[in-house]
This record gives sequence, C-alpha cells and structure tokens, in this order.
Amino acid sequence: MLTIRQNLFLSTLSAISFGIAFVVGGSINKFTGVPLTGGIANGIIVGALMTIGVKSVNRFGSGTLIWLLFSTFALQTNTLGPPHLSKILIGLSVGLLWDTIIHLFHRRNIGIVLGSMVGSAFIVFSIYFQNIILQIELSGNFQKWMLPLILINISLGCTSSLLGIFIYDKHLKTTPLAMSLVSRQDE
Repeated sequence: MLTIRQNLFLSTLSAISFGIAFVVGGSINKFTGVPLTGGIANGIIVGALMTIGVKSVNRFGSGTLIWLLFSTFALQTNTLGPPHLSKILIGLSVGLLWDTIIHLFHRRNIGIVLGSMVGSAFIVFSIYFQNIILQIELSGNFQKWMLPLILINISLGCTSSLLGIFIYDKHLKTTPLAMSLVSRQDE
C-alpha cells in the first residue's frame, strides 16, 4: 500500500505530466491534424517524469496510479483521444501493463524500459480501438500513420524511461525528497 506522501508525489507528477501533454501535445495535434503527433513532442518529458515517479515510489501500483490520474485529468480533453470515459480504461490498462512488466523484472531498470515501451505502443492501439468502438470517424491520416506512430511511441518509451532512470539515479536518488518516499519496508 502506498503512503500518503507517495500518493501525493505521484499525483503531483501525474498532474504536471498532464499539463505538459495538454498544452504542448494539444497544440501540435491541432496544428498537424494527426492524432497522437503531440505525444511525440511531449512524450520524452512526460515519460521521464512518470519514470521518475515509478523509480521514486518503488511499489507495484505506482505506474497504475500515475496513468490512472493522467487519464482522469484527460477526460474532457483530446489528450489520449476524444473526450470519453473510456480514457480511464486506457490509463488503467497502460499503468497495469507497466507495473506488471516492472514486477516481472523484479523492479530492475530493464523492466521499467520494456514496460514503458509496451505501454507506449499500447496507447496507440487503445486510441485506435477506442475510436472504432465509439464509432468516431478516424482521419485517413491516423490510419496512414498508425505503424510509424507505434514505432515512434516505442522509441519514445525507451528514450523517456532511460532519461528518467538517468535523472533519478544520478541526480535525485539521494535527495531528501527521494529518501522520504522510500518506505521502511524498502530499506
């Protein structure tokens, strides 16, 4: 179970991540007219922040909480697809995938990177199927760019998680904030 401090920390990172995704990503999506292209621009920063959260709160469920909150913040926006409650399922699925892969790799960095890559690819599929299920007309651009977007998202997942791991391990791991997030069971 996560402590109040850990929940607050992850909630704050999720809110900051959403703010970046909404402002930067939304602007780019509007300009290009291709869904998910905004995620390319903000994916590295948002992914690194989320990775720092998962590294800081070394518990199963930390990735799920970050993604669940992120998708909840995104409900009434075009971030993660059109406004709809199904975004919560997307966030829950991505977070559980990430947490499960991290757990399978015993919380080693390789699990964080692979989980981020799988989660990033899953987002593209999720938004595609969300639009089909909701009977929302997909632009021809989305279908044309789906495979490149999946490959780009996989590479962004890898890059962003590696950046987050680097920042955490080299600059944040020994800070008082990071130390206060480690529960007694982890010591």
